[in-house]
Amino acid sequence: MPRTAAMLHLPLMAHRAVLSLAMSDEHATRSAEHHGAARHDDGRAKAAGHWALFIPPAAVAAVYLAAYGVLELGGAGEGDLARLCLVVALVATPVLVAIAFLRFETVRLEADAHTIAFHSGRPGGRIERRSYDDIVGLEVRRGLMTGRFGMATVVLELKSGRRVALAGLGHPEAAIAAIEARLAA
Repeated sequence: MPRTAAMLHLPLMAHRAVLSLAMSDEHATRSAEHHGAARHDDGRAKAAGHWALFIPPAAVAAVYLAAYGVLELGGAGEGDLARLCLVVALVATPVLVAIAFLRFETVRLEADAHTIAFHSGRPGGRIERRSYDDIVGLEVRRGLMTGRFGMATVVLELKSGRRVALAGLGHPEAAIAAIEARLAA
């Protein structure tokens, strides 16, 4: 099955350098459909939270429970360090899971023909709607973990000089392409 490369060009902030992300057309379409990125018939493009937001709380739980297990097997399960490991695993992990869940449910980026709607996923935040005239820059950041799992942080620079970071978006390519097309017009 032949694979063609699609290029997505994104302007980066005021200096207008171009970042190109290469991916196969087949992979981009399959990935976007499977992981929640969507392009609607009415021209809206959306990106939402990604399941990988739950990896850090799971890692914290695994590390502290493993440390407790090692201490228990070594005969030091009644010591202060073992108790600390158990408390962190049983108290901090649910808090981290709750924070990840709130971000997963609230972080959003939606682009339609006239406006961009976004929510940063921060507690107490609200959905903001901005016209394309208010956006002066768009930057996409992918880290080691985020790139591996199809996540990205999208940074919008507004006319006011404010920068809004939307971290943990899953497969935001359709929304980014729609925003970039409107900014170029």
